[in-house]
Amino acid sequence: PSTITMSTTKFAKPQRHFSIALLEEHSFVIGLTVRLILMYALPRLMDDGLLLQGVRYTDIDYDVFTDAAEHIAHGRSPYARHTYRYTPFLAKFLALPLDHKLDGNGFSFHVMSSLLSTKYFGKFLFCIADAICGYIIALLRRRQRASSSSDTQQPSQTQQPLQK
Repeated sequence: PSTITMSTTKFAKPQRHFSIALLEEHSFVIGLTVRLILMYALPRLMDDGLLLQGVRYTDIDYDVFTDAAEHIAHGRSPYARHTYRYTPFLAKFLALPLDHKLDGNGFSFHVMSSLLSTKYFGKFLFCIADAICGYIIALLRRRQRASSSSDTQQPSQTQQPLQK
């Protein structure tokens, strides 16, 4: 006599596409990289008038920040810039590249020296700070969702079990 055996298999989760999984796993690094590339490219294209004449990418407040940093670097008050109304710590922090000059040649030197120039240094710091804030927000949201889903899965102590 022949016997027929039936196997029971669990339903497997559908495989996620590799690129979506890669984006989800490395979203912080990918997002920061895209921002840093745009931070470097868009001011060159727009502020210098290569892409659109008369349209600036850089906000006027950034010019106020960098002017105040130059005042600090030359030993003057950042408030000598007539529209500067921010903390002097910000001006001192943005003046760091003016205190430390790089020497060298080559492409990597050119990229590093332009990133550390006052034109890009603050933008670089603001991009990093913004990305860190976004990461913290995403982390807190994940924790909040995990705790709320675990709360809904556990029956509360005030609920009575159903009896037949």
